[in-house]
Amino acid sequence: MLGLSGLVGVTASLLFGVNRASPRPIDQGTGPVNPSSTFETRMLAQMNQRRRELGLTALGPLPTALRPGFEGYARQLDHHMLAQNACLHGGERGGPSPFVAINLPVGWRVRGEVVACNGEDFRAETLEWFFWRSIHHRHILYERPRLTHLACLTSGPRTGDPGSQRVICLTFQGT
Repeated sequence: MLGLSGLVGVTASLLFGVNRASPRPIDQGTGPVNPSSTFETRMLAQMNQRRRELGLTALGPLPTALRPGFEGYARQLDHHMLAQNACLHGGERGGPSPFVAINLPVGWRVRGEVVACNGEDFRAETLEWFFWRSIHHRHILYERPRLTHLACLTSGPRTGDPGSQRVICLTFQGT
């Protein structure tokens, strides 16, 4: 279960999280999670189970051709968070915005962002439960029936500091 240090930031307007110094950026250490990764696969499974219970369609992984744009944005946001020593969403404190930074083909758009920072338990099952319990995350992930895809990247925790991990997930609507 997430404690105070595991509270999650929300795109809508709330921002939770505890700052930590110098966690490893996304493109170092364990590196980005790709579409076949255990983490993203589990996040999709957990979210899709709940979406089905709500009568919504399941989300798919972001198509491979669109991942470079998402991963580039997530790395920029991760580096911005490190520079600011804060858990931030796109567009905050001069950081990149996913709605501007990611070039998508016609028929595709970014619909929302959820960010988790500084948690000590970043299992997909735990994060999904927390997202469900947060009214703002619930709106982003479970109250938008037209969502079609989810993409997530994670930074590995800094050695000796399991609470330094960050997760950046975006939802998409596309064809």
